Amino acid sequence: MASDLNNEEIILPLPGEEELIRLRKEHIKRKLPTLDPNQHADNTKIGWFKTTDTPTGMIVEWQMINCDEHSEKFHKLESIPQLAHLRLEFGWLMANLWKVEGLRLLWAIPDPNVGMKESSRYFTEEARWRGWAVSVPFKRENIK
Repeated sequence: MASDLNNEEIILPLPGEEELIRLRKEHIKRKLPTLDPNQHADNTKIGWFKTTDTPTGMIVEWQMINCDEHSEKFHKLESIPQLAHLRLEFGWLMANLWKVEGLRLLWAIPDPNVGMKESSRYFTEEARWRGWAVSVPFKRENIK
């Protein structure tokens, strides 16, 4: 079953305009995801990201597979309407990374009940990032 991680259907593509409207309604009450300085992850089928803490705020760098590389302050992604397309791309990348890791853990544990329990936090984070990605711009309190 672990070989299914190579299946392209696991990685969700970016939503179109109509799906984006539906997703905004669906994720309106979702808790915000967390992101810490000096985090990084990469996956050869999805892309990579890294964060850097600076005196003026956390910088996020990322690249989805077959897309351009981007760098932006995290708080700007959340609050500037003109950056909504970048927030969608970054949030979708993060959600796909959480999903793949959750599935990897789920499939690695033979007991299905234990597997679901251990992997559930990954799927919770996936949902939070998808909700953040499709949300309209907002201002989070206490962000540089």
